Amino acid sequence: MGKKRRSFFTLTVAIFVTISLLVMFFSLLDKANARKMASKYLVAVTDGVVNNVDSWFKEKKKMLNLISEMPETIDLFESGVDKYDNRLGLITRQYANIEEIFLADSVGNILQGALISDTIISNLTSLEIWPQFEKNNFNTYLDTYVSRSEQTGKLTCILLKGIFINNELKGFVGFTINWDKFVNKFIVPAQVGETGYLGITDTSGRNIGHHDVSLTLQELYQYPWMKKMIADKNGVQSYKFKNEDKMMAFQQSVQTGWIINASINEDELIRDTLRVRNGLLIISVTLFIVAFFIIVYLDLFKLEAVERDLLESERNFNLLFDRGTDGIFIHSIDYEGIPGNFKKVNKAFLNLFTLSSDKISNLSPASLFEEDNCCFYGGLIQCVLDSKLQIVETEMAINGIKRFVEFRLFLIETKDDKSVMGFIQDITDRITAKKKLKEDRDYLNEKVQERTKEILEANQKLREYIKEKDQIAKALAESEERYRSLIDRANDGIMLIVDGEISFVNRKVCSMLKSPERDLKGLLLNDIVVEEDRQWVMQNHEKRMKGMYAPNIIETRLKVNGDSSVDVEINAGVIAEDSKRIDFLFIRDITQRRKNEEQKRRHHEQLIQTDKLVALGTLVSGVAHEINNPNNAIMLNAPILREAWNTATPILESYKKEHGDFIISGMPYSFFKDYFDDILEDIHASSEKIKNIVEDLKNFARPDAGAFCDNVDVNAVIRSSVKLISSQLAKCTTGFSIDLAENVPDIQGNFIRLEQVMVNLLQNACHALTSREQAIKISSAFLPRENAVQVTVSDQGRGINQQNIKQIFDPFFTTKRDVGGTGLGLSVSLKIIKEHNGTITFDSVIGKGTNVIVKIPLTRSYINEFETA
Repeated sequence: MGKKRRSFFTLTVAIFVTISLLVMFFSLLDKANARKMASKYLVAVTDGVVNNVDSWFKEKKKMLNLISEMPETIDLFESGVDKYDNRLGLITRQYANIEEIFLADSVGNILQGALISDTIISNLTSLEIWPQFEKNNFNTYLDTYVSRSEQTGKLTCILLKGIFINNELKGFVGFTINWDKFVNKFIVPAQVGETGYLGITDTSGRNIGHHDVSLTLQELYQYPWMKKMIADKNGVQSYKFKNEDKMMAFQQSVQTGWIINASINEDELIRDTLRVRNGLLIISVTLFIVAFFIIVYLDLFKLEAVERDLLESERNFNLLFDRGTDGIFIHSIDYEGIPGNFKKVNKAFLNLFTLSSDKISNLSPASLFEEDNCCFYGGLIQCVLDSKLQIVETEMAINGIKRFVEFRLFLIETKDDKSVMGFIQDITDRITAKKKLKEDRDYLNEKVQERTKEILEANQKLREYIKEKDQIAKALAESEERYRSLIDRANDGIMLIVDGEISFVNRKVCSMLKSPERDLKGLLLNDIVVEEDRQWVMQNHEKRMKGMYAPNIIETRLKVNGDSSVDVEINAGVIAEDSKRIDFLFIRDITQRRKNEEQKRRHHEQLIQTDKLVALGTLVSGVAHEINNPNNAIMLNAPILREAWNTATPILESYKKEHGDFIISGMPYSFFKDYFDDILEDIHASSEKIKNIVEDLKNFARPDAGAFCDNVDVNAVIRSSVKLISSQLAKCTTGFSIDLAENVPDIQGNFIRLEQVMVNLLQNACHALTSREQAIKISSAFLPRENAVQVTVSDQGRGINQQNIKQIFDPFFTTKRDVGGTGLGLSVSLKIIKEHNGTITFDSVIGKGTNVIVKIPLTRSYINEFETA
């Protein structure tokens, strides 16, 4: 084998060994993580069962207290034993679910006998629990030794309490508890993973609750894991049972002293890890065999190409090593386990300890890691030599500051020497967060206990109203029904999202989306969000599910059955249930709010536009005044100029006779004298026209007092409006016409405001024309049958489509915004006509034109006058 081939073979073996070590290392790391997660899961399971057991026995003790304080029970001990059968019958009927209720007198004699644990007992003092019961001052006492009733076959235990009247012991009341009922309901059906189980053990090592009923009441104290569980009471342990490696969490009940445990096979925890590890090892071996095949059968040229590829791989490995986020280091160790100097470290390691690369080669882990505790790292190295891998969290000084770090060390062995490859990570923030979480949890537990105490006190006050178990069940059912009714009748929609799917909706959501509950459940969240909002709404949801920050309150639109949508506000929150994160959504229909906001915005714009119109009116009035002054001068000087011309004419005629025709202003006098008369007439007519225009502008801009009690001639309103925009009409069309009826009576209203409406309608007609050949017509008429005056404005323009006709009266709606349209004209006009109790209607055909019909009713007095005439 050549030198290059030997080098290639050596490199291949080194890579294979490194990959195998990394696979084993991360396999062990994954196993440890799996065990940690399983430990947390088992602790949570046992914690839940302990709470169930304690709550169950608390309820039994409450029941015993209620029996002891019942009027029937008190009356029995005050009235004497002659009424025993009758009173005991009343008590038994109210608590029919209890196996055996018995009463005893003040010295422990059981009245008329009772069956306790399959033995006829005549006196309570013969029971083994009597000394402890007496020591407890005859307060509520539970016998935690569970036995099986030969008569009923059920697991039972005894609960006793003394009855005091006026602080005097009058007797005792007790009953047996059906423990088998709790086991069958909460323990037997419980599942812990695929191979695990739940169990309850008393302090003597007996199984008193297990999913395998054949193990009930068996003695298991001979097993070491059972001894440890009884000795420690609370904790987690790994153990071997029936040649299987198992993990168990156990916790002691406060009410009974029993130990609740949950166990699971470790094979279930790590089988996926083993499967991945074995797959990676098979791949590594396969790659090694392929590399060996290449070494044997390929020529030197191909080997050189492979060598280049290996160098590239080595560069990539070094790149990953240097850019790792965790600090990575390698140092040698001798065969006695004493660490040597660092061989190699990455940039993250140097940054963590604020070191330069030239100084690190002279440092050893002992000098860098072990400041206060010089044996700490040396002990870790010994553990690495024994187990090949070590993961530990500790506190150490970094740059003079105490920090929490995590070491992950594994052994690298070669034929010549041994080295340790380590990962170090600063976990100070994680440890601090964990401590803060524990403090918050302790605070929350304290608040829960305080709240629980308040609830118990409230329940104590209400106990005198509780008489029958059926009533309690009924009350619970009614409470559940009220809760369901509250959810269904809520004003806001409520929706639960699990794994991206809708799992629950209330009636409000069904009403909003116009779909039944069966059609909505199972849909994806993005199925009901409109397409344009779908991406960011789903991103918001996914961030919330991952625990990332996302706004809780968002506004979007949801699809409604029938190809429409609804504007909604979503108030979201995340809840955890059965190890799942559920998105809890409150959905509020904000369609009306959006309309109100839009209306408010439009009103604001309308106010701004009104201010502009007021300013424009002021400007128009001022301009009209300024124009009027020079025009008055023209009108005053025009007659003087005519009089001067008349005076000069005889002189000019005499000059013409003597000297002949002559030139004035470039024209012969004989022609100019006739032309000058026309000039004077044009000056006079133009100044009159300017005067009329100025008067119309001043009237139009004059502030309106808002009165609607003037007698208004509609024909006069039309003529004045036409005069105001005559120039605009002349530019737009050559076919403008006016048709005014002669029998139109006056209406009661406001001249200026009606003039504003007519001007707006004529301007709209001008804008609708596409050529000057198209015509505009305005006409008036009196409608006797409707007792109204009608004005019709017609144009032969482009027309209005039906969709826009529905919106033309909306404030600020316009199709002419690009040419300065404000969208206020028709909105204001409609308001003015409504103030006159009139109507405006549009009849339009696309491409043929539009007819606008304005009808204004006459007042009753005008109607009478017109009919009389």
